[in-house]
Amino acid sequence: MDLLRISDLRVDFPAEAGLVRVLDGVGLEIKKGKSLCLVGESGCGKTIVALSIMRLLLENAYVSGEIRFNGQDILLLEEAEMRKIRGREIAMIFEQPATCLNPVFTVGDQIAGAVRAHEKCSRKEARKRVIELMEMVGIPSPRRRCDQYPHEFSGGMQQRVMIAIALAFSPSLLIADEPTTSLDVTIQAQIVELLKALIVEFNTSLLLITHDLAIAAELCDSVAVMYAGEIVERGSVKEVFKNPKHPYTGALLGAISSDGFRPIKGSVPEFIRLPRGCRFHPRCSLSQDVCRHVSPKMRNGVRCHLWPEN
Repeated sequence: MDLLRISDLRVDFPAEAGLVRVLDGVGLEIKKGKSLCLVGESGCGKTIVALSIMRLLLENAYVSGEIRFNGQDILLLEEAEMRKIRGREIAMIFEQPATCLNPVFTVGDQIAGAVRAHEKCSRKEARKRVIELMEMVGIPSPRRRCDQYPHEFSGGMQQRVMIAIALAFSPSLLIADEPTTSLDVTIQAQIVELLKALIVEFNTSLLLITHDLAIAAELCDSVAVMYAGEIVERGSVKEVFKNPKHPYTGALLGAISSDGFRPIKGSVPEFIRLPRGCRFHPRCSLSQDVCRHVSPKMRNGVRCHLWPEN
């Protein structure tokens, strides 16, 4: 059974020229205990997917489609009902921990706030749980450090705090949005190993959002490749990374090839100026006339006119 199933998700924002569509027919599935990575360059719409699931988009967003969590379409829930799910059953680790932690409250108070948001307990009981969570994520001397402020923590330790907050109630689904972006390579590896261990320990499903394909391969079972608001390829990590079918997936993998850095020419188009036809065709060395005029449909896990099975 799918823990999360997203069907035909569309998100529009108002602009001077009218509504601008930033997600166009996105579909994803994650089974219980499994992990999915959403990969793509910055500006492809990956974080908008995460914020749509959490129901944290700005109020002026127009959202349609379905986001079914445990069989229930959470887009239809009242905000009071969604608050019971957000944080307890679906939790999120954001990209920049320093901007998510309040500088005027101690780390312990902020973790305790997450605990007490969903559970009636005394301050003493909450503090005990805070210390347990800090130990769980590998923060040394938790009894002392829970009384410190975010600026007294390194970037890696701040991210551990965010992981502690997210896992306070052993959520069924954890969304990690670029959880290692601002960290150095050594700390990145530590955070990846920590996430791997905690996901297994709590049997938590994971939606990882990243542009780092190495981290995706390390943490996830399946992958969905996103470009300009659309999913262009999806499948198991092993099959997609070993035999990419969409030219964009191949270009992403080529950019980190062991035989040298090969950047993708051009850049992701702005949503207000999307090209006609295949959205990747201006950057694709294989594009043909049909690519420039007809938008390809997703078939057999690939959105490309040139894939033989399409």
